[in-house]
Amino acid sequence: MSIDFNKIQSMLGFGLSVFAAVSGAMMWYRGSIQKSYAAERDFRHLRNNQESHAKALAMVDGEVKELRDEIAERFHRQETELVQIKSLLMAQFARNGDSISGIFGRKE
Repeated sequence: MSIDFNKIQSMLGFGLSVFAAVSGAMMWYRGSIQKSYAAERDFRHLRNNQESHAKALAMVDGEVKELRDEIAERFHRQETELVQIKSLLMAQFARNGDSISGIFGRKE
């Protein structure tokens, strides 16, 4: 019985190439699974960041609305006080017979 080294060499080469192809396919599959998990994780992070930004924006919007209402109320109070001051000045001018425009001037 003779040993054919060319045949053994060919079979070992074929076995090595099959092993390399199978291990390469396994590594490719593993990489694709890891990439899909990474993409899911990144998407969840982006979604969570968007939700937190939306909550922060809603909170800031509420604070801005409160400040706007407070400023409007303050302007209303100042307007009311200015009207009162104007009416008091007009009453005082009427009592004295003076006015800025001269309408209520004293008749002598």
